[in-house]
Amino acid sequence: MKSAFVNPARLLAAIVCFSMVFALSSFAAPSRPKPKPVDEHVKLYNTAYDEIQKLEFASAQVLLERALRLEPDFAEAHNNLAYTLRKLGEDHYDKALEHYNTAIELDEKLAEAYMYRGVLYVKIGSKDSAEADLETLDAMGSDLAAELAYVIENGVEKTPEGFFGVAGKK
Repeated sequence: MKSAFVNPARLLAAIVCFSMVFALSSFAAPSRPKPKPVDEHVKLYNTAYDEIQKLEFASAQVLLERALRLEPDFAEAHNNLAYTLRKLGEDHYDKALEHYNTAIELDEKLAEAYMYRGVLYVKIGSKDSAEADLETLDAMGSDLAAELAYVIENGVEKTPEGFFGVAGKK
């Protein structure tokens, strides 16, 4: 027959363990990192990236311009806007060049901007400028140098498009 007697040492140990678990869990809860909210300009940029992948350049342009109004120093957005403008045709080449230059001013290591600025230079007949961008890509050790060299040599981009110079999602 079991005794109804409870060992006080065991009872005390159980209470201490329970108290410690409860206390530690309440201390640990606030230290959990909260997910960082994605800024609106990054959301716009990522949506524009998806539009570029679908060859929807006009809608990508609108999204990237909105992103840049929110964050004017967003180098990748300048690069992708320049790409989008270039794809929209010759009427947009001057503005595209401005955005490539801005992207490079903001991030001199952004290989994609040199790559597609070089492509734009080929399109407007400025082969020397394209070759200068190729030299920069070579000096950076970028794989994009081979892509730009192809465009300089052949006068056209590879097809189907590989989006070699489009900066990816953030």
